[in-house]
Amino acid sequence: MSVKHKVSQRPAGDAFASDLEELNDSFSQIRSDTKQLVKNALDSAHSGASAVRETAVKGVQRGISGLKEMGSNSVDSLGDKIAEHPYRSALIALGAGFILAKWMHRR
Repeated sequence: MSVKHKVSQRPAGDAFASDLEELNDSFSQIRSDTKQLVKNALDSAHSGASAVRETAVKGVQRGISGLKEMGSNSVDSLGDKIAEHPYRSALIALGAGFILAKWMHRR
């Protein structure tokens, strides 16, 4: 009986070794797949962050251009108003300067 027992243990041991090797290979594959998934996720996040940054920069640039244009239009409009009423504009500037000088003198 002991001979049968030894013979039956050897194939079981081989099967165990084979299963262990297969399990080790599976874990290696899982580790490799996980590394690739993390790399892909980081690459995607980096790409997404770059796209968001580019969109934000373009939005800020458009906003700045709009503000410059509005400022330019306001200066042009003010110049037109001054040209239409030069004496009134001079009196307003004189009055504003006088008030500002009084206010600054008190401080």
